Amino acid sequence: MTGDPKIRRPDSPDQKSLLKRMTGEITRPGTKTVSFRLEDTLVLLPFDNKADIFTLMEDDFSMISTAKKSFVFFRNAAQTKAERSGEVTIEKIYDIIAADAKLTDSGREKLLKRECELIVYFSFPRKAGKALFDEAVKNRKKTAVMTATIYPRSVVNNILSRCGYDKCSELVIANEHDKEFDMLDSIMERTSSAPAQLLHIGGDVEKDVEAAVLKGARSMLLTPVNSLMIHSGKLRGYIEAKHAIDLDQPEYMMLRCACGIYASYGFDIPQNKVPHSDFCGDLYMIGFIVLGTLSLVKDHTPDTPMRESILAALEASDECRKGAEDFRALLEAHFADFLDKYGSEDCDLPFRFFTDHAAPGDRMLFDRIMQPTDLAEWAGFVTDADIAPIHARRIQKNALQRFADRLFPPGTKVRNIVDGILLKLHR
Repeated sequence: MTGDPKIRRPDSPDQKSLLKRMTGEITRPGTKTVSFRLEDTLVLLPFDNKADIFTLMEDDFSMISTAKKSFVFFRNAAQTKAERSGEVTIEKIYDIIAADAKLTDSGREKLLKRECELIVYFSFPRKAGKALFDEAVKNRKKTAVMTATIYPRSVVNNILSRCGYDKCSELVIANEHDKEFDMLDSIMERTSSAPAQLLHIGGDVEKDVEAAVLKGARSMLLTPVNSLMIHSGKLRGYIEAKHAIDLDQPEYMMLRCACGIYASYGFDIPQNKVPHSDFCGDLYMIGFIVLGTLSLVKDHTPDTPMRESILAALEASDECRKGAEDFRALLEAHFADFLDKYGSEDCDLPFRFFTDHAAPGDRMLFDRIMQPTDLAEWAGFVTDADIAPIHARRIQKNALQRFADRLFPPGTKVRNIVDGILLKLHR
C-alpha cells in the first residue's frame, strides 16, 4: 500500500462504545497475556476474495509457462490437493503447480517468490485489531500472534513489521509443527501463562472463541470484515445473484476489489445492521460504495429520469461525496495501477441496486435533498432485490446456533445478546 490513507467518516457512537468495551477487557486484572489471530483480526487484505491475489499473477505465469489453463486454475487446484494430503505450506503448493503446469525449477521459484511479495505488499493493519494490540502493549501485557498461514516465518515477520506489530512477544505458526499441534497451548507455555491469565482475540467462533473457552481462557470475537459487510445489507448478495457463475472472472476484478475495500474500511470496527437500511443508515457509506464505485465507470449516463434524479441527489450530498472521494483514494493507495488492465465491467451494479431496490431507511436519508414528490416517485420505482446466499466457507453449527439463526438474524443487536448467552452456555 502506498501512503497512509485516512477516511473522513468518524466512528459511530456504537463503534466507539464497542471498541472501548473491547479495550477494557484487555486491562482487566489478572490478564497476563493477550493473544491474537493474525488473519482478519490483526491484518487485512483489500480483496473480496483472498484468491484474487492469484489473478494479479497471471502475467508472471504467462511469461514462464505455455499452459493453456490460467494460473488461478493451477493455484486453486494445487491448494486443494495439498489440503487433502495434510498440512499445507507454500512450498508444497508450488511443488504441485510445478508438476501440473510443467514449470522449470527457476519458474517455480519466481512464482513462489512473487506470491510472497504480493501477500506482504497488500497486507495492512486492521484498525480495531491494531487498537487492541497497542492497548495490550501499553498495559505491559505479553502479546502473542497465532496463524495457520501457509507462508513461512520470514514472510509472516515481514507482514507483522509492515503492519506495525514488531512488539509481538511470541509468534506461533501452525505449519511449523505436526497435525496435533495446539497453538493456544503453545502460547500459554511460551508466555508462562495459566489459562485464566490468557485473553484470546480472533474472528472464528469455533477456533478462537470456543477453543479458548474450553481451555479455561477468556476469549473475544472480532468478526471478520467480509462477514460483517455481507450481513449489513443486501448489496453483496445482489451482486452475487447477478453473477452467480462468473463473478470470479478477471473482467469483474475491479468490482470485487471495490467490495473488498468497502468491507475493509466500512466494517473494520464492527457495526450492526440497521433496520430498513442496506448501508448502516449512513450517507457516507452509501457514497463510498455506490457513488465511489460508479465513478470508476467512464462516461456513465443514467438511462432513466429516475436514475438521473437519484444520481443528482447522491452528488448533492456532502457526506456521499466524501465517501466517494475516500473510496477512490483508498483504491489508489492499495492497488496503484494493478487494476488498470481489468476495466470497470459492471461497476455500476451498486448504483443500480441503490436506485432499483433502496430500502426505506436509505431513501429517507435524502429527504432534505430530494423533493417529496421525487421521493414518492422513487418509492414507487423500487422493487425487492433478488439476492444469493454467500458463504466464505461452510460452517458447521450446533443445534443452539441453528435455532438462534432462525429466531434472530446474525448481525442484529438482539442476536448479539443471544450470542452472549450462547457463549455463557459454553462456559
